[in-house]
Amino acid sequence: MIVDLLPTEDQQLVSDSVESFLRDALPVDRLREDTGFGAAPERAIWGELAGLGLFGLGLSAEQGGVGYGAPEEITVARLFGRNLTSPSVIATMAAVHVAAEAGDGDLVAALAAGEKRAAFANLRTPGASGPWDVQLIDAEGADLLLLLEADQAHLIPAAAARDVTEAEAIDQTVQLQRASIDRGAAIATAAGEAIPQRVSLMASAYLAGASEAARDMAVEYAKVREQFGQPIGAFQAVKHMCAEMALRSEAALTQAFYATLVFTTGSPDTGYEVACARSLADRAAVENGKANVQIHGGMGFTQEANAHHYLKRAFVLSALNSTRRGEQHRIMADVHG
Repeated sequence: MIVDLLPTEDQQLVSDSVESFLRDALPVDRLREDTGFGAAPERAIWGELAGLGLFGLGLSAEQGGVGYGAPEEITVARLFGRNLTSPSVIATMAAVHVAAEAGDGDLVAALAAGEKRAAFANLRTPGASGPWDVQLIDAEGADLLLLLEADQAHLIPAAAARDVTEAEAIDQTVQLQRASIDRGAAIATAAGEAIPQRVSLMASAYLAGASEAARDMAVEYAKVREQFGQPIGAFQAVKHMCAEMALRSEAALTQAFYATLVFTTGSPDTGYEVACARSLADRAAVENGKANVQIHGGMGFTQEANAHHYLKRAFVLSALNSTRRGEQHRIMADVHG
């Protein structure tokens, strides 16, 4: 069977439009500036993001969305990763689906129009009893919290978070907070694995995009940084590192696209393919982030360079409703199931 993973004309138009906007509005260089953290730059242009139709992109027109689907969401999530956009953008895109599943048309409209913003409430101890122990990601100023479990997704008013304390993040451009939330606080719940899987696919595409950007940055630097009278890219060891980065990125992106196609069909293989996509993307983003820093040398972890931002963001996103061991368990469960 031949599977076409190339973008359609509409998908390419969406990609080109969003890529151009993000390049101007949210360049990665912003992370070196004192613009605040916790999605501050994104909040400043939230209305423009809504104007592009991003928050209702994957929702049908009948439900109040733009009328595209998961493949288009994955396409733009990849670009968010390349530009290290706040995870709250993905959270809001997913929150629209929860509101739609719950039949709350007013909430769908408010989220799609950018009048309300969602942020992730990442479970620290999945399966535990009692109040949810969560980690809030870029939740300052958010109206809603999106909490994902294995087989359901909840939308919770941000005001329901109790005992909120600041937490130190490896990525200093992301705001992390610890909090607890009563289990009865949700105002909308979507049952089933579809939305957790959709978020995992968007996270996979985001991480794949970040891995691509790290690869491109390393290759460009290897062309201009000279040692012993020639560019360091001429040395075999550096060539091999760049080639391995390219392989990891392509594998992660290809699997993310394929898993998305499987997801849209409702195939029983969806869980397996999504777990494979997440596992490959996590590894690609982290390993390419490390390699990019190494190729940049000592300056790779200085504020004057952007290289370290990709590695740090990879660690943050890889922990979003996922662990490496958890994804491996899902894969092996399907293989031996």
